[in-house]
Formats: sequence, structure tokens, C-alpha cells
Amino acid sequence: MFDEATLSQYRALKDGAAVSDIDNCLVQLTGSDRHQFLHNFCTNEIKELSAAGVCEAFILDGKGKILFHVHVLNGQDAMFLHSVANDADAMIEHLDKYLLRDDVQMSVSTDHKSKFITGPTSEDALSPLLTSELSKNSLAELPSGGMIAHVELAGWGYLVISRDENLVDEAIVSAGSDALHAVRVENQTPWMGVDIDHSNLPQELLRDEACISFTKGCYLGQETVARIDAIGRVNRVIAQVKSETAIESGTELVVGEKTIGKLLSVSWSPDQACFLALAMVRRPHEKSGTELACGSTTVTVV
Repeated sequence: MFDEATLSQYRALKDGAAVSDIDNCLVQLTGSDRHQFLHNFCTNEIKELSAAGVCEAFILDGKGKILFHVHVLNGQDAMFLHSVANDADAMIEHLDKYLLRDDVQMSVSTDHKSKFITGPTSEDALSPLLTSELSKNSLAELPSGGMIAHVELAGWGYLVISRDENLVDEAIVSAGSDALHAVRVENQTPWMGVDIDHSNLPQELLRDEACISFTKGCYLGQETVARIDAIGRVNRVIAQVKSETAIESGTELVVGEKTIGKLLSVSWSPDQACFLALAMVRRPHEKSGTELACGSTTVTVV
């Protein structure tokens, strides 16, 4: 459960607007071939991404397993890959293996800071920086050199990337990681390095609509994605579970004597007055109302 300060931050995130610092991991791609090059290595459509468009995507290995989970920001002079997993160097190392004669330059933007602003009045809170409404999955590049992207990161909100740490109005409530992750778990938004790892297949995260184009053609790992789509299912999927008593990340979920999954992110939910968690669960145990043994207690699939 939350102390008074964290509960106040949570209420700001749910009822007003609050800003949270997040680990910055930003890869910049420049060069005339950057769209075609990235298109060949991620699950979403990049070549046809609109100007100032944003999309969410997985970057896979040759077997179709997830290496990276990114938001692709299509700026006027460069593309940016934003991740919460502090894996920028590994991302460049992976992509660089396939960089032959393409006109593409990649670098890590180490001097930018990332903040996420969310809540029902978050757009109003950002009005001094935005000249017009910023629709979902779109990008605004600021005269100062910063960027604001309307993305789904802990539910929908605004990712602000800037060298200027004071760009966001200091009057906006500051929310710590506990409050932010409570909202993120409630919104069932998985994060790389927390809920997603290199053992996962893309369709296990149930983000097909947001992350996967099934019409874009070939890319690294596409054969596995297409085969799963043809079969129509994966053997395990992410699910949200709840518990009246405290539960811990990493705890195995059991049916009878069989382990069928484990808890991923766990948080207290003040609005629902229970503990909520994201879990990776083998089918068919992901169905709402299913009860699963979890250590000394029981969780219920939401």
C-alpha cells in the first residue's frame, strides 16, 4: 500500500496531470536510407510512417524472439528509437551488423532527458509547449530542439524528450516510479526489461494492433510472426491478475501441481483496493475469473 505522498502522486496521475522521470534511451538514425533500413528490422510499418508520425514496434532476432521494444519517432531530419530498457548501445550493436552500403548513421543521444506526463489534464498542462492538439501516435518537434510524442507508455500520455531539464512547467506534480507503475499496471502496459524479455514472442504481449503490421512484407523474424498469425495463437500470453493480499514479482503461478506462469510487474491499486500484477500465463488459464495459486495465496485473472 502507498504512503500519503505516493497516494497524492497517484491521484494526480489519475485525476489531473503528473510528470515522471524515466530512464532515457534514445537512438538517433540519420541518412537517406534510414526508413527503409529500419523497416527491414522491426515489426511495424516504417516506410509509410507519416511525417511527424510515431509507432510502437518490436525488433526481433532471426527466430522471432523480442530483442528490443521501441517507440519510433519520425522527425523531420532524423528518426529516433526510444526505449525504457536502457539498451541503446545493444540496439546499435545489433542493427550495425546489418548495415552494409545503406546511407544510415546511428548514434546514442546521451544528452537528452525523458519525462512522461499523463493524466486527464496532461494536454492542458503542456499547452505552453504545444501550438495545437497532438493526436495519438504523433510527434511535435519544438523550436528549442526538444520533442513531444503522444504515446502509450503507461497508458496514453506525452513523452517529452529534451536537453532542457526545465522544459516542463515545475508546477506540474512530480510522480515517482511507484505511482507511475501503479497506473501502468492498471493500464496493462508492459515494459521491456520488466515484463518483456528475450524469451518472448511478439504475440504473447497482446499488442498486435499497436506493434505489428501483418502486411508490410519481409523483416528479420517475420517468418515466425507470420506462422503464429496463421496458426492463430501462442501458448502463453500476458494477463492482468489481482489479489487481496500482498504478492511479489517473480512468484510462480500454479494450477494443481503444474506451474503455468509467473508474476511480472506488481503494484498496489488504490482505486481497486487490491494488488494488481501483470503475469505471463499459459493458455487457457488467461481467461477472466480463473484462480491461480501464487505462493501462499491465490490470484484471480481480471
